[in-house]
Amino acid sequence: MPTHLDTLWVDKEALLVVLVWRARLDRQAAQGVRHLLVVSERLADAPAPAESHRHRLDPFEAEQAEPEDDEPVIEPVVEPVDELAG
Repeated sequence: MPTHLDTLWVDKEALLVVLVWRARLDRQAAQGVRHLLVVSERLADAPAPAESHRHRLDPFEAEQAEPEDDEPVIEPVVEPVDELAG
């Protein structure tokens, strides 16, 4: 799924830079998806194949995961809310 960088936020006092990439996932493509895993990789490195992250997702899909403090928390996918509707 392609992403695009749409936000750059800089806090010079805290020496902090935040970059936000966004992607769209259409409803048809999302059918049957129970979890999403978001990972970060160094821009200088070649992207890792998706299967290299499978070990992080498998326990969640088996509903046996107990994340540790340094592990990512993966939440179930929920239906998006259209704030502009009605």
